[in-house]
Amino acid sequence: MVAHICQSGSRGLEVISLAECRNVTDVGAKRLGTCTLLRKVCFLGCAYLKDEGIVELVKQLPHLEEFDLGSTNITGVALSEMVAVCLNLKTVNITGCKKLNASDDLILKA
Repeated sequence: MVAHICQSGSRGLEVISLAECRNVTDVGAKRLGTCTLLRKVCFLGCAYLKDEGIVELVKQLPHLEEFDLGSTNITGVALSEMVAVCLNLKTVNITGCKKLNASDDLILKA
């Protein structure tokens, strides 16, 4: 599905929500990197999404402003990379991310 979105001429896309698309994986997340104008991305409930996909995506889209990663399987590794690369980041949702440690939210506050 993600590949189809990016191949269908949607490179000018600025906002995308894949909330509750439970089959989105790291491979699919990386493919969103071809949508170079994305500012807001929602992966809420994408339980198969892990650090690898997020790290690769933020490298391709350093201008992201809003990221919803609620109920994904990311860890502090993805958060650290996101904060280091996405200098325009304003909002990040990590609610329900069970692989995060209690102190990982401090990464976002720094």
